[in-house]
Amino acid sequence: MGKLSDTEIRRIVKGGETNKIELKLAAPRAVDLAERLCGMANAKGGIAIIGVEDATHKVVGVPDERIRETMDVILCAARQVIKPELVLDPPEPEVYDLAGKNCLWPLSPQPPGLFIRQEVFFGYARERKPER
Repeated sequence: MGKLSDTEIRRIVKGGETNKIELKLAAPRAVDLAERLCGMANAKGGIAIIGVEDATHKVVGVPDERIRETMDVILCAARQVIKPELVLDPPEPEVYDLAGKNCLWPLSPQPPGLFIRQEVFFGYARERKPER
């Protein structure tokens, strides 16, 4: 997927959260983000936008000093928590300027197969835990 136009970006943010769009004020823990990315991947792809308040759609951005840390959380979720590894498109989250503020956009394409997070299936069925 190529870079989005300003018009597309404004439309996506204004539309709020859907089953394919996740708005986050800040990056959650990698395991929590993995759950959302995993769900989007299993539901034919989507976009997580970090730096936008989900209730009001207000763009708050990701501070410059938190960009690298936020990217690390996204990449950890996609590459280490989700199995098999979720390949983002593009492979690194893109940084977009929204209203003069940086927002990160990990794009989850429609991949083949089912993705799991920490041995729990999301999207289709849940795995049973073995009895002890």
